[in-house]
Amino acid sequence: MEDSFDRMRDNILHKECCFIRQGYGSKLRLGLGELVHYKNPQLKGKFHGEWDLISRTFAWRMSLNNKLLRGSDDEVEFIDDALKNLKLGSITDIKRKSISDVSFLFSEGILIEFFCCSLDDNQMMIMKKGDTTFEFKHDGIYEVDINEHFSTLSAIESFIADFSEECSKRWEVRIPLNSSENKCDDCFYMRGIDGHFYFWDFGICSNEDSPFDAKLVGCESGCEFHRQLKELI
Repeated sequence: MEDSFDRMRDNILHKECCFIRQGYGSKLRLGLGELVHYKNPQLKGKFHGEWDLISRTFAWRMSLNNKLLRGSDDEVEFIDDALKNLKLGSITDIKRKSISDVSFLFSEGILIEFFCCSLDDNQMMIMKKGDTTFEFKHDGIYEVDINEHFSTLSAIESFIADFSEECSKRWEVRIPLNSSENKCDDCFYMRGIDGHFYFWDFGICSNEDSPFDAKLVGCESGCEFHRQLKELI
């Protein structure tokens, strides 16, 4: 399979960052290009980027003028405040630091670096829904047909992919609706579910005061008992 760094670079260079978000499990997500809202009524209010970058198991760090701003080991509650009002601008340069590590420089001067930390496949992805997907692996960056990719998975991988997708479809209509302006995604008591594919949008509520304690919640769920870690220390 031919390494596709140059093609990936050509596709997203100069794209504007339309959203940035840190999820549990140290996953950083960037939306690049136009902001696209889902047409499915069940996903009303949710959106993705024209291109989506998901760090998955890549470690990452963000800096400005050689000063560290945030990194993948920071507690998500503290990262959230830093990211809410952060303006990145557009990608002005993409550099390859090694065969798998890569850095993105944005027009506002912020540098985000991604580092491969495992030999497992599919460490980071940059994708345009229904079109092109680039996978970052320990041995290079590859353009893949996502349908063909899943058709060639092993029996175990295929089973896990189907299982997690079916879970996501069921859970999206069963998780609590947001009854507050606050979202579970930045609440300390939401304990994320680790794993590939679709599980990163969900977690377990661990707040004994909440009616959702010990129940499945989504990033967009919420209640009046929302608390961030800094409020509890």
